[in-house]
Amino acid sequence: MDIEKILAKINTSNEIDESNKEKLINLLSKEKIENRHKIVEALLPFLMKKDKELCFKLIYDLKEYEEKTIYLLESYLQEKSLSKKELHYIINNLTNGKTLLLKRLEESNISSENLFVIMSYILENPENNEDLISFFKNNKRIDVKFDFMNYCSFLVPENFSIIFPNILDEIYYILDGKKEYFSMEKLSNLASNLSLAPENKENYEALKNFIINKYPKNNLGKNLLNTNNTAYLKEDLDVLYQTSKDAKVEIYKKYEALLSKEIISNMPKNYSLFKKTPTHLQRIYTYDLDKSLSNLLDKYLSLSKNKTVKYLSKGTTAACYLVGDYVIKLILGKHFNKGACPSLYLINKAYYEELIKDDFGYCVAGLEIQKYLSKRLAYLDIKTLKDYKKLLKDEGYIMRDSIIVPNFRYLDSYLDADCDNPEILPKCFKKSP
Repeated sequence: MDIEKILAKINTSNEIDESNKEKLINLLSKEKIENRHKIVEALLPFLMKKDKELCFKLIYDLKEYEEKTIYLLESYLQEKSLSKKELHYIINNLTNGKTLLLKRLEESNISSENLFVIMSYILENPENNEDLISFFKNNKRIDVKFDFMNYCSFLVPENFSIIFPNILDEIYYILDGKKEYFSMEKLSNLASNLSLAPENKENYEALKNFIINKYPKNNLGKNLLNTNNTAYLKEDLDVLYQTSKDAKVEIYKKYEALLSKEIISNMPKNYSLFKKTPTHLQRIYTYDLDKSLSNLLDKYLSLSKNKTVKYLSKGTTAACYLVGDYVIKLILGKHFNKGACPSLYLINKAYYEELIKDDFGYCVAGLEIQKYLSKRLAYLDIKTLKDYKKLLKDEGYIMRDSIIVPNFRYLDSYLDADCDNPEILPKCFKKSP
C-alpha cells in the first residue's frame, strides 16, 4: 500500500489503523524532503488531535517542526518508548532537546522504558554526553544510580572502569550524614557482571572483598555459578562457599572435589541423604539449620529400631524423609499461618519443631520431627474424613489439604494423640484416630 492509498483511507474513515502506521512512517522516510513536508503538513491537523504518537514519529527529525516536537516530547517521555534513532536526533539536533531530557530526568518524570533507552544510548555514545553521564553517576536516587552502573557493566563492560575507576567510591549514598550502601543482592549482581570482562578485574576484586567482609551471607557465589564464571569461582571457592546465602548445595554438587575438607565437614552426609530435594536442603543452609539437622538425624536414628533414611514425598511447603521410626520435614513455609501449628489431638504430634520467620512473621524455613505413620487414610473412607472435619471445626479450625494428597494417616493408637489425657477424646476419634 502506497502513501496515496493510506492518505485516501484516512480521508475516508478519519482513522489510521496500527498496521498502516509503520508502513506510513517507512514510506515517508524514503520520500524526498519536499514531499515529506507536504504530506506531514496535510496530516498534522488530523494527527495532533487523533494520534500524537504517530505525529511525533513523522515530525521529530524535521527542523521546521522543532517546536511541535518539543511539545510532543513532554508527554512522550512519560508514556511512550523512544527509539535510539529518535533519541540520537533529539540530543544532537534539537536546540532544547538535551535540556528537556535533563529537566525531565531531574524531576523523575520519565518512563522506565525511556530511562533504559537513555542510559544505554549515552553509555554506547559517551562522547558529548558527559553531562548526562554525570547526572546518572551522581544521582541521589540509589536505584537510578545502581541501574546505570549495572547497565554499564553488561552493555559496555570495556568502558566500565573508565566511567567508574574506583568502584568503592560509587556504591553508596549519604543519608542523614551516614553512608548507605547498595543492597547485598545488588552488589553481588554487579560484581558477577564485572567478573566477565578482564578490563574490570581490579574493580571486581575490590568489590568482591567488600561484599565478603560486609555481608557474611551473600549471593556472589550463586551469581558466579549462574554466569558460569568458573575461573573466578575457583579462585575463592572456600570463602564463597562459606559466605554463600543460598548456593551451598549447588557449589558442593559441582565443586565437591575442590572444597577443603574442614569447610564441608557435614555436607557430604546431608547431601547424600537429602539430595532428592536440593531446594529444601539449601533452605536449611540458608537459615543456619544445618547443625540442627545433623543433630536431629543422630538423635532420632539412635531412638529408632529401624535405621533407614529415605525420601518419602514433598509438597508445596515441605519435603518429608523417613528417619528410622520418625519423619523429618524440611520446611519451606507454612500456609496462612504466622504462628506455629496448634498443639491439637487431630494433628500428628511434633517431637521437635524449629521455625525461622521473616520480619513480617511468616515462616520461611524450618525443621520438624514427627512419628512415622504408615497407615494411610483410604481415598474412599468418606465417613472418617467427615468425622475428622467436624471434630476439627469444633476446635475452631478448617482443613485446607485435599484428601487426594496423602497427608491423612492413622495413628498407631489414640494414646499417641497430642493430648494430656487421651481418654477424654471423642469416641469416633478413639475408634479411628
